[in-house]
Amino acid sequence: MDNLKYYNDSFAYDYDIFAPKKTAKTADILQYPEQSKRKRKRSKTASVKGDMMRKSIVAVLLLAAVFGSLFLRAEISSLKTEIDSVNREIVELESEVTRLSVAVERKISLANLEQAAVDLGMQKCEKSQVTYIKTNQLDSAETVDGKLTAEVE
Repeated sequence: MDNLKYYNDSFAYDYDIFAPKKTAKTADILQYPEQSKRKRKRSKTASVKGDMMRKSIVAVLLLAAVFGSLFLRAEISSLKTEIDSVNREIVELESEVTRLSVAVERKISLANLEQAAVDLGMQKCEKSQVTYIKTNQLDSAETVDGKLTAEVE
């Protein structure tokens, strides 16, 4: 393009519109391909390691949750078994208490006492067997030593 020299010399026309754009020179930064490959490799390795670490932490937490849940279920099951055995023992002891109270009531019933007295040769007292003693003194009680213990009027 030889016409470029005329763009600057002519004042009648504005040829700047048609002139090629001048680009500002920027500092060229050279990137060595080996370094960028290394950086990319390091960043990929780091991200893979980070992903693996996150995945392993999540897996460990999930395993801990599963085993914790299993452990708690086993504990609950053993406690329920223990509660059931204690409840069975309570029922057995309550029935034993009922049986013993019935046995005690049978032994001390009035009919049993009368039968035991008859077996020993005792009998009900009759009017002829009762003797009344009249005293002119106040009611009092004496001990074997002859001491007066109480007087009742």
